[in-house]
Amino acid sequence: MTIRGKLIVGFSIILGMLLISVLFVLDMVSDSNDRLKRIVDVSAKKVNLSHEILIGVLEASRHEKISL
Repeated sequence: MTIRGKLIVGFSIILGMLLISVLFVLDMVSDSNDRLKRIVDVSAKKVNLSHEILIGVLEASRHEKISL
């Protein structure tokens, strides 16, 4: 095998390893993004519910003050 052939094989192996690592990293980033979306969706719903509870408590307090 000539030097040119050895270089082509070597660089092909390196490019293959690079491609495999890029695919692995993209998969990990996708999983991380999915987990982050779930966390944000759950937290946003909790914040909205707590805001609605606060509004309900304030309205009840206002009605109580009016009735006194």
